Amino acid sequence: MASDNQWGEPFSSSQTNCKTAAKSSEINTGQPGALQRLGESTFAVMKAFLLDPRLADVVYVDPHLLQTVTGKSFSLASAREYVRANLMLTFDSARSIPGSAPVNVFVDRQADPMNISLVGNSGSGRAVYVGNHFNIKGIGKTVLATSPDPERSNGFLDLVGSLWEMLC
Repeated sequence: MASDNQWGEPFSSSQTNCKTAAKSSEINTGQPGALQRLGESTFAVMKAFLLDPRLADVVYVDPHLLQTVTGKSFSLASAREYVRANLMLTFDSARSIPGSAPVNVFVDRQADPMNISLVGNSGSGRAVYVGNHFNIKGIGKTVLATSPDPERSNGFLDLVGSLWEMLC
């Protein structure tokens, strides 16, 4: 698959770790642990931007989960701010915080020999790994969203779908 530098260059270990415009950079730096387990060819790298907080807000966050991952204590308010500053990402630079620097996110390629679960996509069509601990779904259409079905390749996760995934 041919791709340019901004939208899905194949991962290479010679690439530098991502830079971040976030207030706290520990989430947006590093590589997913799965990279070492599965190999570089499993991932494509894309550029993402911090989403302008005027366009969306945090609906749910588990402060305990953030504490487990970061080792820091969070109130509900500080956990929401942490998510806003580090994990609310978009591929659309026009929807980003003005002047924010892009961060590298990792998209996983997947095999589906029976073409059942990927419905024509080459891997995650809307989910990315950010740093070592987080997989974010609904960030936008990834370079691996190749299905002709717009319902399966639009890059979005609606509120009902996200609540369903969180609860079930």
